[in-house]
Amino acid sequence: MKNTAQKTFELLFTATLLFCVMSLLNFVHAEVRISSAWDSRYRTDGSPVPDSEHEIPRLEKAAVAVAAIRNATPLGSRGEAELGLGYKLFIEGTKFYLQPARFMIKSRPNEVCTPADYDKAPTYQCEEGRRYTVGCHLIFIDANFAEAGFHSIKINEPYLHFCNAVPAVGVASKDRNELLVTVQYFPVDRKAASKVSEIGSGWNRMTVLLRVKAVNGKIVVEQDDTCLGNPNKIDTVPDARKALARCSAGAKAAGYKAAQTASESPVERAIKVPVDVRPFVPTGSDPIMLKAADLDGNGQQDYVLVTEERASREEGESAGGRTLWILVRGPDGRLMLAKSNASAIYSADMGGMMGDPFVGVSASTRSFEIEHYGGSAWRWSTSSRFNYSKRDNTWQLVRVQNESFHAPDANDSEVTVETPPKHFGKIDIADFDPERYLGVGTR
Repeated sequence: MKNTAQKTFELLFTATLLFCVMSLLNFVHAEVRISSAWDSRYRTDGSPVPDSEHEIPRLEKAAVAVAAIRNATPLGSRGEAELGLGYKLFIEGTKFYLQPARFMIKSRPNEVCTPADYDKAPTYQCEEGRRYTVGCHLIFIDANFAEAGFHSIKINEPYLHFCNAVPAVGVASKDRNELLVTVQYFPVDRKAASKVSEIGSGWNRMTVLLRVKAVNGKIVVEQDDTCLGNPNKIDTVPDARKALARCSAGAKAAGYKAAQTASESPVERAIKVPVDVRPFVPTGSDPIMLKAADLDGNGQQDYVLVTEERASREEGESAGGRTLWILVRGPDGRLMLAKSNASAIYSADMGGMMGDPFVGVSASTRSFEIEHYGGSAWRWSTSSRFNYSKRDNTWQLVRVQNESFHAPDANDSEVTVETPPKHFGKIDIADFDPERYLGVGTR
């Protein structure tokens, strides 16, 4: 038997190890939230709150001081730092402030850039010789209005660019230490607008993922472009959240980045499938999605397979048709075709400006769900869930959720949920048409 000292040591070691693991998990899933709600600038009696007592002017003053240390343009010139909308930032309950700023950051300690004078259009030239460019930056301030951190957004364009806005900042997930920041910029060598209708042409927007953590009262920032890509064409925070969801759902493993759904060229999505699935892939088609689950509840691993016709996609003129296949195992353990549908999955050209609308398929015991997302200025998403009916020996539509929103007002979305028997009757997966299901099916 172990002696008392040895047992005590093992218990202490186990407790210490458990504490370390829990601390690590708490960091990985740190609670981060932001707010743009500020106290009124006026007291209840109508008198103004002095700048020295209100958060907004104190934050702006602190941010200007932080920017001045790094700004290459002298005070009083056209290149003074410009501040965007500030935010309150909470990391595990500790309060900070986040202030977007735009200015030309120094490339060396004593660098100076005096923006050159111009008559009509900016020259984006420094009087000292180099090009005048402006970056998008985030300044972090602590609760005492002292600098807590600084991060320059990395934009991997092959040309010199000028950041002219930071339109939005949001949380990627409220229970994770991740922020999403949308920036707007343009190449400095573009032709200047000669009329009002040309203003804004050539401007680009992209959204980046930032991981933030508080260490000894300071903010440490890591920019992660693995999923969203850099540069990208994701111009709103909600779009970026959906792109991240695609990556986590396995779209990245399927051979493409979800952020590339907004690209102008086709994205190759063909995947490898197990040997016993290959016979179900039609000649002239590629498998683009495969999910495993016990779809009929008999304790064996089945598959939901999605294939895409190859020829038309390779010509680059139109997208190939897609088919969903349900493959289940018989008593002998061999796969067999249970159901198929050539209408349930949208083709790659049906997503509008957002590109390929097919997000993917998720599967679990006796159930699977199909998700699409697309649009342009007006965005939409739809998810259709099917459950297995043992009595009918098939998968039937049990829920459709549709969401739509206008990109500039992404937080004001309209969501509808449709279920049987109110909105539709029994609809077999083989008969499901995402464009024609309301009022369809026996009740």
